[in-house]
Amino acid sequence: MTPAHPALGAEHETFRSQIRRFVREEIEPHLDDWEAAGEIPRAMYPRAAEVGLLGLGFPEQYDGVEAPDTFYRMIAVEELARQFYELMTTGEFEPNSPTLMNAGRPLGQLSACFVLPVHDALSNGRNGIYDTLKSMALVHQSGGGTGFSFSRIRSTGDTVRSTMGVASGPISFMRLYDASTEVVKQ
Repeated sequence: MTPAHPALGAEHETFRSQIRRFVREEIEPHLDDWEAAGEIPRAMYPRAAEVGLLGLGFPEQYDGVEAPDTFYRMIAVEELARQFYELMTTGEFEPNSPTLMNAGRPLGQLSACFVLPVHDALSNGRNGIYDTLKSMALVHQSGGGTGFSFSRIRSTGDTVRSTMGVASGPISFMRLYDASTEVVKQ
């Protein structure tokens, strides 16, 4: 067990035991299945919240679990970090390169790949063609990679109702993205 800090009481150690038991019984046995499925089942999130892993330290009005003191958050992070370290040192889990190389660095880019939506609008403030192009540049700047689906873009020659113009099609925007990728090389 982790050496007790003088400010930690019995309730803190009980919480630590609950977190360890939850990880051991509710997470570890399912890691391979979740990895194969590519996701964590939604039913896991309420269970993690019940034990205090999700929403810890956030006000109840935001569906959080208010912790009596900051040590509860510290214990949760410490226990998850301990488990993560154990999985890595035993060879059971190896995170992607960005996680290993960028954790604790200013940009904090921990993901290798991002799939960004490209909607059929020049800009809609979220995922229009140029909104996604900007997001792509920022992801590349921080060392990530991107993938796209241009299937929502109108075909070449389709009529653009708002202007009665003609759509240039997805290939023209793929060229634009390709040119931008060549400019932003990190």
